[in-house]
Amino acid sequence: MNHVLCDGGLCNRLNALLFALMLQRRFGRAWQMSWPRNNWCGAAFNSLFSSPLPHDEHGLDYYKAHEAQHLLLMHENQAGFDSARWVSSRTLASWEDYEAQLQRHDSVVYYNNLLPPFVTDDDARGALTLLAVNPQVADTARRIISAQRIDRSVLGVHIRKTDFGDRVDDDALFELVRASPRRVFVCSDDEAVNARFAALPHCSVFAKQAYPKKLQDHGHWQQATQDDQGRQFASNMQRPAAAVVEGLVDLLVLSQAEMLPTSHSTFLAMAQRFSRCGYFSVDVPSAPQAAAAVPAPVTQADLDRLLTLLQPCPLLSDSLVRVGLAGEDGDGGFTLPLAALRASTVLAVGDTALPGGPAHWAATGAQVQQQVDWPQPLPDGASLLCFDSSEQAWAALHAAGAYRLAGYAVISGALSGLANLAERSFFDRAQAFLAGLQRSHQLVHWRVRRAAGQFLLGGHAFPHVIEATWMARARAQFGPADTTPVLQQMAQALQPAPAAAPSAAAVGKHGFSLFPTLAQMGLPAPRGVLQVGASYGQEMREFLAHGIRAGVFVEPLPQPYAHLAAVCGQIPNFLPVQALCADAAGQVHSFHVASNGGMSSSLLKPDNHLRVNAQVSFPDTVQLQSTTVNELLAGLRRSGQGAVVDMLDLLYMDTQGAEFKVLLGAVPVLAQFKYLYFEVMRNNMYEGQTPFLAYAHLLEALGFTLNNVYFCHPEQTGNALFVRKDLVHVGT
Repeated sequence: MNHVLCDGGLCNRLNALLFALMLQRRFGRAWQMSWPRNNWCGAAFNSLFSSPLPHDEHGLDYYKAHEAQHLLLMHENQAGFDSARWVSSRTLASWEDYEAQLQRHDSVVYYNNLLPPFVTDDDARGALTLLAVNPQVADTARRIISAQRIDRSVLGVHIRKTDFGDRVDDDALFELVRASPRRVFVCSDDEAVNARFAALPHCSVFAKQAYPKKLQDHGHWQQATQDDQGRQFASNMQRPAAAVVEGLVDLLVLSQAEMLPTSHSTFLAMAQRFSRCGYFSVDVPSAPQAAAAVPAPVTQADLDRLLTLLQPCPLLSDSLVRVGLAGEDGDGGFTLPLAALRASTVLAVGDTALPGGPAHWAATGAQVQQQVDWPQPLPDGASLLCFDSSEQAWAALHAAGAYRLAGYAVISGALSGLANLAERSFFDRAQAFLAGLQRSHQLVHWRVRRAAGQFLLGGHAFPHVIEATWMARARAQFGPADTTPVLQQMAQALQPAPAAAPSAAAVGKHGFSLFPTLAQMGLPAPRGVLQVGASYGQEMREFLAHGIRAGVFVEPLPQPYAHLAAVCGQIPNFLPVQALCADAAGQVHSFHVASNGGMSSSLLKPDNHLRVNAQVSFPDTVQLQSTTVNELLAGLRRSGQGAVVDMLDLLYMDTQGAEFKVLLGAVPVLAQFKYLYFEVMRNNMYEGQTPFLAYAHLLEALGFTLNNVYFCHPEQTGNALFVRKDLVHVGT
């Protein structure tokens, strides 16, 4: 018979037990579990779980006394076993290695506080089917999960203090949780920490009655102590039975939430594995319909707090050098401390993420790991981590967690997709990453990538992509930060603003730009704009730069609208309206929501768009009631905004194939507009989209003439400009 020794804390023991169950499933033979009650875990096995393995409470001393009867596969030789009978489990790298050891002896003792790295979630899932939670523990956990509606919409925060101490910054986590609009579940082995977080209105905890204690009352948690087996550890820990049982409840509840990577503890790792394996699933009752609303919008106060994390400090103990990949002054590349160019180990993620190129690092003799995609998980800290711009970066950096990233001396890369800061899920991920990294690293440099474009954030121009470099705090000296607000710094870095001429990217996509075209023709500049399909307000800066002094900005989706409303709130006579404009009011439409922040969303079902833009999907459909431009403007007049409505002389539309429907609903008021500028499509990008010639025929009859049209390839989209005939003396 084989034996598994489950010793140490609860999740250390579970790691050993699960692997023994995997070995039994793969290779057979009878197994027995030893689950000693000691200062590390005072709870009996039956008070926590049941399993098919018989069990006893033998400890390490028992196996020392009987070592002649066994082959010992253990992660450490903690009892001075005979080296002829002890095998380090760390030398066993595959199932085949374990099979070979199991065949060497008819009684093998396995003891390891971690699962081997080759174990997959499928392996763990099979073993977990053999492990049943104690019914009383399960009932308690289910009641909490159901009552608090703990599911993936809830953030789970594990805060291990005791022997981890200041390695977990609960003050920083408290600020992060307090600022989050999402509900949060917090579990901690410290009673004061639990109570502090429980006071937050959107935060829930399990009100435990028992917590870990100190073996030596007057010592600190990391003080070296000796356990009942005579082993010396830097941990002054005693976990009573009740504390372990309630800790298991916390573990089960935490596994239901979306967990923040707050530490490398086996407790958090086990909760994450439970989650991935679907262990202990609970049907959470649906929230009342009113509570199922869209997540709270990102506010200006939220953005201000996040932007303080992008305030660089000068590096005093080293010099920064530019290592460019597209010319020293071009976009692409890295700004690094000189010391980083002498790094001994480098992790470069992305096609263009190796600063200096392979030749430089070959000459230095550094160990270089270069990967196109982000490794999962991120390796332990190298001297230098570099990454180029990709959609994966934010998710990978967030998943790595502050404690994994803390091992890197220098981190440098391109942070992309910053326009998504208006989306709550993206904002929360970015906030968690930047706040976590700030504990171990100082931002020493950022640089905007102009070619990637810009958008309006807090009334200022802000880049879509920035390059940033962080230096480990313990490895350098820093000067005081610039007190200029980050928003202003970014706007200055983007100067000169592209006001008089469109960027090359804009010309390439649309073939012509609206305002320069009107200026070249000598036509009067518009004073006010009605923008239907305003999204996040990406064109707001362009409007302001070209003299627009009033506007109505219409967007149906809640998340883009929240950002749009925040921007409009800073500008006089700019009115946000959350509405879906179509050809008739009061109708309910199925609105197809796109995965790119909603920017390709349409009331038309996507067709060839799915092929031409394969990176964009439409995972959600929502039901929205329509209005018309005519009804919308009439409602604004009734609410006292007639002065703004009277200034509108440019109709600007981007509704993803539904522009014809919008025009039909605007017919009674079209005469007040001088210019109609909107996106056009061909090749049936959306089902039922109206051919472009139909626009020309309709608008010709309504007093407008086609002035410019352009379609790009292969996107099959472009823009069209119609001008009121009297302005260009057509038909007179």
